[in-house]
Amino acid sequence: MTTEQVTLQACPPGLFLFNGYLGFKTEYPATVGKDNGNGEVTWTVSCWPEAYVVESGEFFWGGAKTHADRATLLVSPVNMCSINPTPATGAECAGWRTMESAPIDGERLNLCWQADGGLPAHVELGKWSASQGGWCNTYGKPFGPGDPDFWQRLPTPPNDVPATPTPEQRTGQEGDAEEVSDDAQWTVARASAAWRACAGSQEDADTAAARIIEQYGDRRAAAAIAARKGREE
Repeated sequence: MTTEQVTLQACPPGLFLFNGYLGFKTEYPATVGKDNGNGEVTWTVSCWPEAYVVESGEFFWGGAKTHADRATLLVSPVNMCSINPTPATGAECAGWRTMESAPIDGERLNLCWQADGGLPAHVELGKWSASQGGWCNTYGKPFGPGDPDFWQRLPTPPNDVPATPTPEQRTGQEGDAEEVSDDAQWTVARASAAWRACAGSQEDADTAAARIIEQYGDRRAAAAIAARKGREE
């Protein structure tokens, strides 16, 4: 962590130790003030090192009275490359935290169980339940046996995720299907709206299907309506 002692003047920029205190030497020379005798101080850049006490932020003197004496103080440079902090676990690196720090206010969380007894590690959505006195799924059913080992907050949804459309948005205010992209999740809504539009009409199945395709551009909805009218005919 530290190397052999050198003078403050020869110490490279960075952290150093002096009598148990941690200091920091900058790459710049110290600015020295000189009293002109008329109450004014002239500040000049010196050749002496600039250093500070890390804990207090004060200018480092180390008991010296002059800049020249301070520059000759023996300090121990700290080699940052040799510092090896305790490595984080794989779970901590991935953003997981141990359960001691988990919130117990009912917030929904990702909960992780480590592999145990032949069972693989797995993740479930859950929360703390005060009424159950333990960790439960989002429906309030306790997990068990065994509490989760890690927790993680749910990610924030991206800003461009569209809101879930309401039934009125799906079918339109007048009961007609709105024009939306041809996506499978709209098939039922479109088919229902289209059926209401042609229900009770005298169209045959093929005519109704052709009209729905032209109006809504959805062949699946048209097929559903055609089949329904065909059964009734």
